[in-house]
Amino acid sequence: MNINKTLLAKLYSPGPPSVDYLIKYGCDIVELEDFLLTSRSHDDRQDFAVQIIEDIFGYHGKEDLIHYIVKLAKIESGMKELQPWQRDHVVHALICFILGIYINEFWLPCKIDKFEWKLACLLHDICYPAEFAFNILSAIPEDISRIAEDMNHPTPSVKATTKLEGLENLNNGVNALDLIQNRLTAWGLTINAKREYQKMQNGRPCHGMYSALAALLVLDMMYQINNPSRAYRDIRAVEPYISWNQKYFDGPIVNACSAIFLHNLPGSKFSVQKINRKVAPTAFLLKLCDSLQEWERPSKNNPTGESPSKFDIAISHDDLEFTANLPSPKRNKIQTEIAETLKADDIFIIDY
Repeated sequence: MNINKTLLAKLYSPGPPSVDYLIKYGCDIVELEDFLLTSRSHDDRQDFAVQIIEDIFGYHGKEDLIHYIVKLAKIESGMKELQPWQRDHVVHALICFILGIYINEFWLPCKIDKFEWKLACLLHDICYPAEFAFNILSAIPEDISRIAEDMNHPTPSVKATTKLEGLENLNNGVNALDLIQNRLTAWGLTINAKREYQKMQNGRPCHGMYSALAALLVLDMMYQINNPSRAYRDIRAVEPYISWNQKYFDGPIVNACSAIFLHNLPGSKFSVQKINRKVAPTAFLLKLCDSLQEWERPSKNNPTGESPSKFDIAISHDDLEFTANLPSPKRNKIQTEIAETLKADDIFIIDY
């Protein structure tokens, strides 16, 4: 049992007949085999993940987006000196992407646009450093409180705040939160995007909201440069298969960024209406993959992360079965996260 080997075997076979689902998503089987099956140091693995992601985005002429990933990888590398147990988000994004290809191709009833999945999955954690900065700053008021307690002194009012401002302001007076709200409403969700964003700005940063807005802002700038009139017609770049038609911004791009906006919200926000795979397949798939991908993610208590040999995935009688050889509390945590946010009674987290 090894989920990395399972995914490669399902998505690529030299044949005959030859089967290659990966190429449709801009992936190279040789690179992915090397990435998934070869042992590397953490830093080397991050560097390789960035290279692969750059190749994937390059297929659609969106290489500029790779700067997000590069910056995140560099920040996370520096974070290791301050908090060695911080979880990786670059390698995680690439493994989630591969996992999502399998689920999209073999299980989802409504297939997701390939470029839409690239955006949603590979960019969903790009603003995690905002949460990291908050975690570092929060240590100061916590220490001051402990010192005051030791001195039998009233606790001083000291509060940590970390926020980004202006991410929602797109070209032509468009507000990104309005675009996301329209999509959430179309998906049947009762979440108020502006209200949740404002609450977050006054408290703990949410990397999901920030990542969604940052990605949408940069993509909006790219479209403004290449299609300043925001025309609904094909406007070709140098590569003949790349178009800056506004319909792609309104459709796959807003879909992807709205899915990113949702993926880190707590289950309580979905108590009225959960994410439906038939209505919002990208949001459904992103949350599902983000919840399942627990292997090869270092943590404070497990510096090397869980081995992929503890996990597997299969489809049985239309059910999605995810094997996780983990202690019951960890398996239950994954199942609970999925149950609270997704409309899915056919996903099972099982042991051997």
